[in-house]
Amino acid sequence: MVVDRLFLWTFIIFTSVGTLVIFLDASYHLPPADPFP
Repeated sequence: MVVDRLFLWTFIIFTSVGTLVIFLDASYHLPPADPFP
Protein backbone atom coordinates (compact mmCIF):
# COMPACT_ATOMS: atom_id res chain seq x y z
CA MET A 1 0.00 0.00 0.00
CA VAL A 2 1.01 3.59 -0.51
CA VAL A 3 0.21 4.51 3.08
CA ASP A 4 2.55 1.85 4.47
CA ARG A 5 5.40 3.02 2.26
CA LEU A 6 4.75 6.65 3.20
CA PHE A 7 4.73 5.78 6.90
CA LEU A 8 7.93 3.78 6.48
CA TRP A 9 9.73 6.66 4.77
CA THR A 10 8.56 9.20 7.36
CA PHE A 11 9.71 6.86 10.13
CA ILE A 12 13.13 6.41 8.52
CA ILE A 13 13.53 10.15 7.97
CA PHE A 14 12.47 11.02 11.51
CA THR A 15 14.78 8.46 13.11
CA SER A 16 17.72 9.57 10.95
CA VAL A 17 17.15 13.26 11.69
CA GLY A 18 16.62 12.54 15.39
CA THR A 19 19.82 10.54 15.65
CA LEU A 20 21.75 13.24 13.78
CA VAL A 21 20.35 15.98 16.05
CA ILE A 22 21.27 14.01 19.19
CA PHE A 23 24.77 13.34 17.85
CA LEU A 24 25.35 17.00 16.90
CA ASP A 25 23.92 18.19 20.22
CA ALA A 26 26.29 15.91 22.12
CA SER A 27 29.29 16.96 20.01
CA TYR A 28 28.55 20.67 20.42
CA HIS A 29 27.99 20.55 24.20
CA LEU A 30 31.42 19.64 25.50
CA PRO A 31 31.94 19.26 29.25
CA PRO A 32 33.82 22.10 30.97
CA ALA A 33 37.43 21.69 32.00
CA ASP A 34 36.52 21.89 35.71
CA PRO A 35 33.00 20.52 36.12
CA PHE A 36 33.25 20.14 39.91
CA PRO A 37 34.77 23.27 41.46
